[in-house]
Amino acid sequence: MRRAVSAPATRGVLVFDIHGSNAVFVNQGFAFEMKDAGIRQALVSLRPIAGSPAACELTVSGPVTAHRVGFSVGMIVSAIGGGTGLMAGLGIAVVIGSAPLLPFIAAGGALVGGGTGLKLFRGLYARSMRKARSALEGLVGAVAARAKGVWRGTA
Repeated sequence: MRRAVSAPATRGVLVFDIHGSNAVFVNQGFAFEMKDAGIRQALVSLRPIAGSPAACELTVSGPVTAHRVGFSVGMIVSAIGGGTGLMAGLGIAVVIGSAPLLPFIAAGGALVGGGTGLKLFRGLYARSMRKARSALEGLVGAVAARAKGVWRGTA
């Protein structure tokens, strides 16, 4: 835990750094899912449940920190896709021997390639966010199971 913002039991927030999220060769597990989605910290808050003194609600969130990196990667992927589409369009125009239509076919290829690259990147980013959410939900489930065991005296 890095710091506590206010008292955790009174709607404060605990800030946890995710170890391994800055490592270069992380390829599996919780740290990988967080790194892939651009999440470097987990923010944990507790809120008492009204009418039940022994119960509380646990909320875990992770601020996404890699928006600029994601935007840059998305643009690079789109540019590569556009360049590939441009080359494919030029190749098609040369094969069919249509010199007057060459710029239009090339531009169409660039647009299709760029759009495909952007769509591919967005799909991969959405997958990363789903997996990170699933990992955070698993973390909350593990904490809940452990807390129930401790409260019942079985830990």
